Amino acid sequence: MVYSDKWHEPRFAPGSFNFFFVSIFKKMYGYEPVITKLGKPFSPAYDFGKRIVDRQAKEFGVSEITQYFMIGDNTRSDIEGANRMQRQHLI
Repeated sequence: MVYSDKWHEPRFAPGSFNFFFVSIFKKMYGYEPVITKLGKPFSPAYDFGKRIVDRQAKEFGVSEITQYFMIGDNTRSDIEGANRMQRQHLI
């Protein structure tokens, strides 16, 4: 909920907005909103990248792609996202 990182004062983390929004929405309407999380480490971001690569491969006549690689900027979320994708495709 809160982090300080390189800044000396703690501040709200991204999950805080989600928590506040859901709390207020539920209080106002009586039910929880359906939230689709985009970006890393959530599947839609990785699925989108995979679809783009697959489409380009087809355009270039590549019949099969067996491995996908991602260049990331945050090791923690990049690894978590890759692990989620691997679990999703093993089931």
